[in-house]
Amino acid sequence: MYILYTTKVNIFFKLPTLLLKIVLKEYQKEQYQIVQGLHEPLIDIELYDKVQEVISGKKKINKRIPDNKLLYLRGHLVCRKCGRNLTGSSSSNRLKVLYHYYHCSCGCIERFRAIDANNEIINYITEIIKPEHINESYYVRIINDFNRDNSKRLNKINENELAIHTRKNRLKTIEDNYLDGELNIKDYKNAKNRIGEEITEFEIQNNNLKTVGIDFRRYIRKSIQILKMIPDVFKSGTITIGEKRKILCSIFPHNLIFDNAKYRTQKLNGLLDIIDCYRINYGDKKTRGN
Repeated sequence: MYILYTTKVNIFFKLPTLLLKIVLKEYQKEQYQIVQGLHEPLIDIELYDKVQEVISGKKKINKRIPDNKLLYLRGHLVCRKCGRNLTGSSSSNRLKVLYHYYHCSCGCIERFRAIDANNEIINYITEIIKPEHINESYYVRIINDFNRDNSKRLNKINENELAIHTRKNRLKTIEDNYLDGELNIKDYKNAKNRIGEEITEFEIQNNNLKTVGIDFRRYIRKSIQILKMIPDVFKSGTITIGEKRKILCSIFPHNLIFDNAKYRTQKLNGLLDIIDCYRINYGDKKTRGN
């Protein structure tokens, strides 16, 4: 069995042979020198230089602190005093019982138990989404409102079609003028390029407008189905910290403030805002508050 000591490891990583450089010691009239070998080096020069910086102490290694599954809200909470992101840490009492806290690292008196914040975020998500209230009627109302506004989209498509037709006629006119000698080659190319770009722009707009109707219905139905599952999935122990954070980012575009055991945020996901409006207008008067 081989035992590698730190000193020996450091010496190994300092060897120029890693770059396939050969050390020629001083001999008689020949001076000490390092020459490049013929074969491919074991590592590239950039990695070798980085290792030398670490060994010499010029560069520190950034050690990643592993995520604590009880502090998954780090990066999603802000201090209500200074507005900066809260961090999280653990401490133990005299009986060696470990407690986890979220707190401000900028000197503000902002500190609360992680278990309280974690439990309340589940309640907050459930209150926002209310899976038992999200049913087919929400889909029908959203689609009906979309169809009422659809006339504007169709009018815009017709306007763009007319603009495209007008510019194609202009192209024919300038081609005739060029062939009749009324336009020189430079003016003809400039006009043709300009009108061609305008036609392309209107065609792109129309392609986007025409796909909205098809995609909108499919995406809304799928989104509502996924929304209903989020509270149960979030509080289950089957998802990772990273997946919980992705869910939080999809629901809350802005960070959260935990104030008096309640959450508040500046803005929700767009679809949730729509559903929130329907609750106000169609029965459930309880909203997300702030």
